[in-house]
Amino acid sequence: MLVRMLGTLVICAIPFSGYAEESVSTSIPTAGVASSPEKTHLNNYSQATPEELAQVATQLLVEGNPELAGIVVAELLKKPSPPMQALFIAGKLAELRGDWKTAIKFYRTMLERDSSVLRVRLDLARALLMIGDTEASQHHFQRVLGEPGLPEGVRKNVLLFINQIERLTFSQMLSFEILGDSNVNQATASEAVIIGGRRFVLSPTARQQSGKGIGINWQGQYRFGESRQFSLRGIVQHQNYPSTNQYNLTYLMGFTGWTMQWSPGHSTSFEAGWHASFYGGRDLFDGAAFRISDLYRTIGGWTVNPAIESKQLRYPDYPLRDGWQHWLTLDTSKATASGIVWNAGASIGRNSARDDIYNFISSGAKAGVSAELPLKLNASLMLDYLETRYSLADPFFGKKRQEKKQSVELAITTLALSVGGFAPRIMLGHVKNRCNIDLYRYQRTYGKVSFVRDF
Repeated sequence: MLVRMLGTLVICAIPFSGYAEESVSTSIPTAGVASSPEKTHLNNYSQATPEELAQVATQLLVEGNPELAGIVVAELLKKPSPPMQALFIAGKLAELRGDWKTAIKFYRTMLERDSSVLRVRLDLARALLMIGDTEASQHHFQRVLGEPGLPEGVRKNVLLFINQIERLTFSQMLSFEILGDSNVNQATASEAVIIGGRRFVLSPTARQQSGKGIGINWQGQYRFGESRQFSLRGIVQHQNYPSTNQYNLTYLMGFTGWTMQWSPGHSTSFEAGWHASFYGGRDLFDGAAFRISDLYRTIGGWTVNPAIESKQLRYPDYPLRDGWQHWLTLDTSKATASGIVWNAGASIGRNSARDDIYNFISSGAKAGVSAELPLKLNASLMLDYLETRYSLADPFFGKKRQEKKQSVELAITTLALSVGGFAPRIMLGHVKNRCNIDLYRYQRTYGKVSFVRDF
């Protein structure tokens, strides 16, 4: 697989180089330089501007003198605001030394100044891949697709690159979280409810409880077969609240799958497996799970992902809830210029339980945007709406339950504080669940400090 990836790198490098030189040259003024560094002494440039010295370093590197180019660049890097060209050459010199982490630092600095320089983003994506950070590498390759004026040949190579990343033998995503939630059990704030005309006081555990805790999210995939068409995929999600252990939540899922690759930008996957959830240290539900998804990426930066999911739910303590949930989902994203990505989605689902009281139909929509900001910040905003209607009247309240849940989430990732490939992400969210039955009406506000790699 490594040989195949290097082959892809060579293919991508050919069209990238010509376009990149144009991108960088339009950002930095071109200065005249000596035709041969062997005939030129650096002292002759003692009065040169930083931009002129950056061009000298470029010429030295092109003509095969990286040592002398490094001396020039080292002096330029001492300045408060080195020229973009100097940062670019510093990154290339780091690549020659095999110091990919240093190269990444210089490329990120350049994108902080000007996020539209495509060659730099492509080199950053490649450098991230070289250190094994496939999640972040794919993130930047996808952003490139939304840039206007990108040659079609480059777009096709980027799609090929993303496809190669997705078909690596092993890939994973990992994040750690520090949690704070005003309503960890998603319960009502009311102290009492009216049932059959009588007032019943709720126990403390039936009302909203706040909590602080930690969480971990992991997803990994192992591909095998001659063309990596077979896969094993696993998901682990865990939230632990030490002060309120009865609300600890764990979710596990394991899939085996087969993927049909129609083209570098289009694939269809079939997966089957098992999932389980544990709440408060006890089994909540488990059962079989099936998923069919179609992933399509265009050279214009669009990603379209429709999917069908079916999950069996077996509740050891609530057998009347046993049944199946079926969902049809559609997720789309569009990468645009300057590192902005728009997201939108829609879903419709049905729950079929042993007792018809628990049957419901849900439908929802979501929209969001993410962008790269100055000061090495990434920001995203997500809005979500879900409406649920139950089939039969609730036996205690005498009416059909109807819910409308709205949520908003803001996330800020601070790249300047990244350590060991992880950057802190601060997330603030609010959920409002409106319901025609007081017992199921609630609000919650939460905050998370996550340590992520997708930047």
